Amino acid sequence: MKIRIGTQGSRLEIAQARTVAQRISEFYPDIETEILYIGNREQAFIERSFEKDGGGNIFTDRMAEALLNGEIDLAVHTAKHLPLRLAAGTCVNAVLERSSPRDMFVSRRDRALPEKPKIGTNSVRRAAGIKKLHPNAEISAIEGSAGARLRALYDGDYDGIVLSESGLRRTGEINDPRFGFAAISWQVIVPSACQGIIAVQSREGENPHIIGAINDEDTYRCFETERRAAEMLFSKDDVNAAGAYAYISNGIITLTVTRDQNRIITDSAPVTLRFALAERLADMV
Repeated sequence: MKIRIGTQGSRLEIAQARTVAQRISEFYPDIETEILYIGNREQAFIERSFEKDGGGNIFTDRMAEALLNGEIDLAVHTAKHLPLRLAAGTCVNAVLERSSPRDMFVSRRDRALPEKPKIGTNSVRRAAGIKKLHPNAEISAIEGSAGARLRALYDGDYDGIVLSESGLRRTGEINDPRFGFAAISWQVIVPSACQGIIAVQSREGENPHIIGAINDEDTYRCFETERRAAEMLFSKDDVNAAGAYAYISNGIITLTVTRDQNRIITDSAPVTLRFALAERLADMV
């Protein structure tokens, strides 16, 4: 049996697809895995997170199309980029154990931050959080992959940039000696819903034994709780800096939500009541 795993062609997405393939091989050593790079017809990247049109981008759309057309059997995603409404006939019933959910501030080791640093990010959420840490900062748009953004930082186009810790660790870019990496507490800048999670999308009803084997139950419960909170938050027209982060301990789920990175609410409930918790907190902010 062969399982074809679809991924985007970035360094991060390839690393994540390889991790999924490795997990499948651990449980089913007789299953052959093949990683296929799924592009898009225009080969043009359009970034769209939850704060932009409910998530998704032309890559996630193209991978859903590849699933439905039978080109691939599984699609591996950075979970925070998935649209809130998945393509009909597809589902996400597996996520891997979560890596760090935090954002990370990156700067050159050989340069001190000026009084009014120019900080690169395309995220309204991160921009709102950075303004709390550096009120005098100039927030400037930045394009491209994490590698491209690090090059722009090193070239002096920015004094600092903000990236996800999980992505930097998965690609190994966190070990680049040219830069200093400072993790930002999720209590200071609340992460994008599902940040740090690798999601596996499949056709509904297919390969349930494989999906079940690689799924991390606690991470999955956090995944669906944060997506429920995001669904509630982004149904409000004036929300664009929202974040949601959940963790589970001893059967209790603790959820933190914000709509603007200023008013931040945290509460807990039994895991069985996770959706009610998400709806209640999202309504409170």
